[in-house]
Amino acid sequence: MKKFLLAFAILAALTACDKTKQPNGGNKTPDNPSTEVTQEVKKEALVKYFELNSSLTVYQALEKIKSATEEKTIDGLKIKVNSVTEESRNEQTGVLTVKIKGTVDGKAFEKSVSFDGFSKKPTDEAMAKRVTAKWKADADYLKDFDFDALRLKETAKFNAEYMAKFVTLTSSNHEGSIHYEFTPEDWAKTVISDIKYTAKSNHDGDITFTVTYNNIKGNT
Repeated sequence: MKKFLLAFAILAALTACDKTKQPNGGNKTPDNPSTEVTQEVKKEALVKYFELNSSLTVYQALEKIKSATEEKTIDGLKIKVNSVTEESRNEQTGVLTVKIKGTVDGKAFEKSVSFDGFSKKPTDEAMAKRVTAKWKADADYLKDFDFDALRLKETAKFNAEYMAKFVTLTSSNHEGSIHYEFTPEDWAKTVISDIKYTAKSNHDGDITFTVTYNNIKGNT
């Protein structure tokens, strides 16, 4: 009998303790619930926040989006982006989709957004065969480019990594309506070969080379 009463007392104590922890038989609501996604921000406001426009390539747009972290007031809302994750991109159609986390007027938001209308990238064949080159506007090539090595036909150093410091490559589609500038990602797929300097005079000459893009060899 004593054993029965002792077991009953223990059971009653445990039941009372359990009810204290879980009133009404359910889970107790945390005192400090996690922050809920409570705010919405329109795509148009994010376009203004990131300062996006149709002259950008998908790559350039993504770099711009990732670098924007300061708080800005857009259409009366205080917007701050905390993180950006790339979800997909299509450079041929000029579309970029990213997941954005941040705050609007101090309230958290999370949104997947597809930005479109960016400069479209030509096909790989056009990238190789419809490419033009010009000196970079901010490169002091007359001082820093190694013309002497090129004149001496010492061409080992003139690879894509070296040329990217001095030269801008631009490709176009077959209609000529798209003019697309090579990005660092494009330069990584580029091979420079058959480079040579042909003198016209003592102080003038031509530099020619062949571009191979993504294993497709173009013209000189």
